[in-house]
Amino acid sequence: TATAAPGPAIRIIIWGGAKQTAAAGSNLAKPLVAQARDVYNNGVSGITINFTANHGAVPNPSSVVTDATGLARTTLQLPTTVSTVTVTGSSAGFKNVGYVEYSVAGPAANIAITSGNNQSATAGTQLPQALSVLVADQYANPVYSNSVIFSDGGAGGTFSNINPGVTSTSGTATQFYTLPPSAATITINATATGVANPAVFTETGQ
Repeated sequence: TATAAPGPAIRIIIWGGAKQTAAAGSNLAKPLVAQARDVYNNGVSGITINFTANHGAVPNPSSVVTDATGLARTTLQLPTTVSTVTVTGSSAGFKNVGYVEYSVAGPAANIAITSGNNQSATAGTQLPQALSVLVADQYANPVYSNSVIFSDGGAGGTFSNINPGVTSTSGTATQFYTLPPSAATITINATATGVANPAVFTETGQ
């Protein structure tokens, strides 16, 4: 009876887990896996592989010894910012391997006014400045393509842009408002899908 064992490791490779996308601050769904191999592509155990990442991403664990099949696994927690993350797998004496992962904005959590609040104009005319809001996730990353609806609660004014609209790549939604024909102070709510509290504008028709 004879047993063939792997030879000395000559390289490490990416075995799985590259090019994943997840919400900022979360863990990637699949582990990042590297493999140590001999000249015949057999997995080699007992090789220490270190994982490091940029942009504040955190591999856990950061140092792993390959198992009986030559595999070393780590979980990556993404940074709280939107970014393209590079994870490097390294081991003394071998060429590094690099994983690319994508941290994107999470679900909408907040909506805030960026411009257009507290304006005054003649009743029946359009406010001079657009009403603009920013929709962001829990880490203040702008959220793209989130629905936003503007409402004056039936006060009688009109909105010029599509309503509801969707946020731009910068997380903003903009609306133009024409005041009702009678002089009044108008409250306009901008409500984003997934966000409990609206952004509230106060405008005055004179």
